[in-house]
Amino acid sequence: MADSPASSDDEEAGSGRIEQLKDRYTGLKAQALERLAMLRGAFGTEQGAEILRDFFGTAMLSRVAPRIGGDDAELRVSLAVSHLIGVAVLRYVIGFPSLRDVPVDRLIEAISPRVQSYFDD
Repeated sequence: MADSPASSDDEEAGSGRIEQLKDRYTGLKAQALERLAMLRGAFGTEQGAEILRDFFGTAMLSRVAPRIGGDDAELRVSLAVSHLIGVAVLRYVIGFPSLRDVPVDRLIEAISPRVQSYFDD
């Protein structure tokens, strides 16, 4: 019946949404594991460190430093990146409990003003 509150289409839609959420979660988890492997590799091999240097040199220094300007823009961007990498290493690689267990939103709230201070003159 078309007027039925729970038609088979509705039931399939719910199932489809659960599958979408599962796929999204699985994709995010895979990305996180890839980043974790990259961080761990950077500390274990020169090749890993070179990949990170290239990434941060290209993605951060060359793009962000010109936008914030100033004589010491590259230094300030490097300090911001080092701050973020330090938190990431302690949270994801070492598993430091006070960083590992805090919700991401709270961590962002705590870090944001400090990272922003590197960009302010």
